[in-house]
Amino acid sequence: MNVLLDTHVLIWWSISPSNLSENVYKLLDDQVNNLFFSLASIWEMQIKLQIGKLTLNLPLPELIEDQCQTK
Repeated sequence: MNVLLDTHVLIWWSISPSNLSENVYKLLDDQVNNLFFSLASIWEMQIKLQIGKLTLNLPLPELIEDQCQTK
């Protein structure tokens, strides 16, 4: 199945997977599924970083690359 992640799911999956429901986590973890995210989500995350509403352990480009390689 193709799955388009919204910004909140992308953030939670990246930095706080415990915020995801069990069903969502299973969907993300299922290797059969193709996961996608929009460039608009990256843009939204960058805005949140700039205004101080989001803190990441890695720079955003590294986080995105890491998530792309994870799946």
